Amino acid sequence: MSQVSKLKKQLRANLRTTIKITFHTQYALNLIEGTDAKKHPHKFFIIGLLGFASKIKTVKREADNKNPYARYYYQQAEIILDKAKVFFEKTHQECEATFKDAENVGITLSIAETENPVEREFSFKVDLCYQAVILLAKYDICIRKLQAAKQTGFMSNNATNNKIEKMSKLMRQLFHSLEPYKNHSVTIEDIKEGNEKAKLAYEAMGVIPGLDLDKLIYATPPPPL
Repeated sequence: MSQVSKLKKQLRANLRTTIKITFHTQYALNLIEGTDAKKHPHKFFIIGLLGFASKIKTVKREADNKNPYARYYYQQAEIILDKAKVFFEKTHQECEATFKDAENVGITLSIAETENPVEREFSFKVDLCYQAVILLAKYDICIRKLQAAKQTGFMSNNATNNKIEKMSKLMRQLFHSLEPYKNHSVTIEDIKEGNEKAKLAYEAMGVIPGLDLDKLIYATPPPPL
């Protein structure tokens, strides 16, 4: 390892960013902790931000070690995150247009707030988690704007509910994107050889879509989960 690479690795290990966010909606707060699958094994459960952040540490470490399964699932998380960013930005712009419509008839809408907002502090080891929590903050803000528009009649109940459900679904997809990953520390060489490690990984996770064994890269973009 070169001296520059060692310095970069040392910086990553020693420097950590803390981010503070104030949340106003229960929608967002519920997606931080998620639900406990052990307490309700027969019911639908939600993997929250914290569960996602815990799992992605293993996935990122294995991806850096060239585990092809880890690389695939990490890439899936990135794909869903980017998809959510696009939809959230579109929803934000629609909310802004609605607020502008209200101004055009002499009404100033204020973003909906709760009397008891909750401030949370986050620090992550994987950069992607910061993007995820910022997305969660935008989710919180968009819901507050949608509620303001709905309560004042500038947006219909159906339109509001559909947008909230779509955003919620994207957040859940992101946090659940790593759920199928099982860590077998398999390498591309293991897969080429078809050894016991590769067999265990295959039994747990199946075939990696789009994997080009000759180039050791994804020949085509993996399909969304």
